Amino acid sequence: MPKGVYKRVKPIWNKGLKGFGLGRRHTDKTKFKISQSHLGIRPSEKTRKKLSLFFKGKPIKEETRLKIKATMKAKFEPPTEDELERREDLKKIRKSLEYQKWREQVLLRDDFMCQKCGEEDVRKLSIDHIKPMNLFPSLALKVENGRTLCSLCHLKEKTHGNFSRIPERIVIDC
Repeated sequence: MPKGVYKRVKPIWNKGLKGFGLGRRHTDKTKFKISQSHLGIRPSEKTRKKLSLFFKGKPIKEETRLKIKATMKAKFEPPTEDELERREDLKKIRKSLEYQKWREQVLLRDDFMCQKCGEEDVRKLSIDHIKPMNLFPSLALKVENGRTLCSLCHLKEKTHGNFSRIPERIVIDC
């Protein structure tokens, strides 16, 4: 084995070659797939700061400004009196004896197991309405409308959250 320091030399055959795909453009289908794969992923704090610095001082279109204003107004708008009453009705239902019995029946039917992933830890289980109680009050206490889900599977459901605005008044004798 020779001793000493040798200078590493790049082979001549790749001189001037560029990386694979350099200069090519993505198709619209590929761009759509990329955007779908990034949905729900929040950028890190470091990335958000970089973006903030990048856009600082640059003008915003009037259309974009109006969209931001409408979103922020809806986000921080206080609930109306009707909405507060409906929320109180939901609280009464959740505290009622009928609701507790409904929960037990659904848990027993599903053998205390998540119906999506099979989780059996009772502390992580929750009961989900297949058709939301906010929109379908007549199905609120039907065992067929309930299912057992773990907390992670429940969060992934499209009916979880985002239903803070209750469209109709719910009245169940408690």
